[in-house]
Amino acid sequence: MRNDLDQMDYWDAFAALSWQVDLGVADALAEEPINRFDLEPEAKPAPLAPKAAQPAPAPKPATVSDLAKAAEAAAQTAPSLDSLRAAMADFHGLDLRNGARNMIFSQGNPEADVMVIAEAPSRADDEAGQGFSDEAGKLFDAMFAAVGLSRNAELPKAALYVAYVSPWRMPQDRPITEAEHNVLRPFLLRHIALRAPKAVVLLGNGACAAVLGKSGLQRLREADQTVTARAHICPAFPIYAPERLMAIPLLKREAWADLLKLKATLEGRT
Repeated sequence: MRNDLDQMDYWDAFAALSWQVDLGVADALAEEPINRFDLEPEAKPAPLAPKAAQPAPAPKPATVSDLAKAAEAAAQTAPSLDSLRAAMADFHGLDLRNGARNMIFSQGNPEADVMVIAEAPSRADDEAGQGFSDEAGKLFDAMFAAVGLSRNAELPKAALYVAYVSPWRMPQDRPITEAEHNVLRPFLLRHIALRAPKAVVLLGNGACAAVLGKSGLQRLREADQTVTARAHICPAFPIYAPERLMAIPLLKREAWADLLKLKATLEGRT
């Protein structure tokens, strides 16, 4: 059966179509009715897989400069020897404590005129929990007793106060590295400033490197040396460590000359 469109000429059909377009018709009708419920739904894009959580970037390891600044801040906030000891005990910028049994901060009379600085406790010291506890300790006591000084004396002018660059024993008793010196030095200089001794004795190259910033003990002991720790300034006396004297007894003559120089300075003769 033909519909009315079959009887229209071209222009009538064109006018009818234009009229439907103007009304908003967008789709042409098919010959047969379309049941759109039977049509397959358009394929929907698969949902995007959630992005895997990105791990947080690993923190950058602290540099020696960072650790030295942290040590400086910790040391300068310590108003006393006890608080400085606590600050060092709480400082975890170095792993030296991991290989040591004890932290040997100091020994002797805190009011002593003479402060002796050694590099680090020995294995025997670490086991005993106090410094100069072995054969080197016996020689240490004999050396200073010869010029009237002792770590057991009560009078400041006859007493010794002993401290260390590192209060922890070094692994395998090795020397302190330059990087470790940079981190330990702020604590040591604060230690000297709080003590304010009349003279500082530096036992061996390790102590010289920490306090004076240079080594070469033979050359250093031949010239006058000075310690500067904040506002405190005092003479320094580089001396061979007892362990060195035990290994090379011929150096005892030079050590004796250095001790006599220390004695003369304390007595005001130089």
